[in-house]
Amino acid sequence: MICTGNPINIRICQIQADPFSFSRKAHRSFLFLFLLILIIFSGCTKKPVGHLPEEALQRIGISPYEEADRLFRKDKYWLGGDGASSVDIGNGKVLWLFGDSFIGTGEHRDRHQSVMIRNSIAIQEGYDPVHATIHFYWHHKNNKPSPFFPCDENEYVWPADGIVIRGKLFIALMIINKGRNALGFEIKNWQCVSVEDHAIFPERWVISYLNMPEPPSGLPLVLSTFLVEKKYIYGFFTHTKTHDIYLGRWQINDFCDGNLMKLAWWSEKTHKWQRPDSKADGVSPILSGGQMEFTVEWHPFLKKYMLIQSEGFGNTAIGMRVAEKLTGPWSSFRPFFQTVKTNHPGIITYAAKSHPELDGASIVLTYAVNSLDFEEVLTNNQIYFPVFLKGMIHNEK
Repeated sequence: MICTGNPINIRICQIQADPFSFSRKAHRSFLFLFLLILIIFSGCTKKPVGHLPEEALQRIGISPYEEADRLFRKDKYWLGGDGASSVDIGNGKVLWLFGDSFIGTGEHRDRHQSVMIRNSIAIQEGYDPVHATIHFYWHHKNNKPSPFFPCDENEYVWPADGIVIRGKLFIALMIINKGRNALGFEIKNWQCVSVEDHAIFPERWVISYLNMPEPPSGLPLVLSTFLVEKKYIYGFFTHTKTHDIYLGRWQINDFCDGNLMKLAWWSEKTHKWQRPDSKADGVSPILSGGQMEFTVEWHPFLKKYMLIQSEGFGNTAIGMRVAEKLTGPWSSFRPFFQTVKTNHPGIITYAAKSHPELDGASIVLTYAVNSLDFEEVLTNNQIYFPVFLKGMIHNEK
């Protein structure tokens, strides 16, 4: 069964709500929660499940793409967000998906006078981020900004990734609930929604919430990214505690019909796909040492699958893994860019992702920049915007 919601009522103009200032108590609460979330999302380094010979790896030359950074910094209402997954929705348009986002009054770009909502989206027109235009979208509730994907104080919704198949848009959402554990929250599950006519303005979207499959053997898995290939839609799932990466797939016909229950899982132990109607007790990860946020794509120059991720916590390294098949073996992590260190000890970077639909370089990436000092986030307008990188891929042979 598919549950269909009503069209979303969204404003992208002036905010009518009285802006609120973040209290000192809110600073401490946010910082504690943010630290815990980043520790969980940053992952840990483990020996990969599969290996490739060193000579099979490639070298990537990456540099800052500062002229593209202006794309996210010129709106007078949207004052920053993280996550930054992108989806090519056709006709020269790109959908951006953001997590926690600051929405200002439009009168001045002061985050102290803004509202922080759990998610927002944007539509970019043009594939070149330097010359493209962009419009941001969110809800309004009780004359205050509220998330584009609705949630409440006990449940956070962060967009993970999206795909367009046969004219229909699908978006995966991470569901984070308040928990009774020591952390006070838990990454609970994931949800997939569909949009029949994504070509119209987002304020007119009708969003349908799909029934979701149970994870194999009760594993705490959430979908991090999609990849479409031939007659299948592949989902890369992250274990919320170990950050091991699992691989599932749907037949395109089933997925487009909203039948996500027919999900098959890959078993690294048996090197076979487990049938959707089986208990999938033999499911095992395709690699370890992953992240909650990453991207996977087939790169035509490498002639390999390329996984882009951050590694570590703080001033992280950005790098890749490669594989000749989605099922692996995947190479070990190869760093190719070290995020810039600053004089601010609390600055952290995370959520490195590739955006293959964008023009301007053979590879275009973004990563998030944040701070463990929430006052720094509120006052420093140079952080808490996605940062662009660009580069070339060079064959090592």
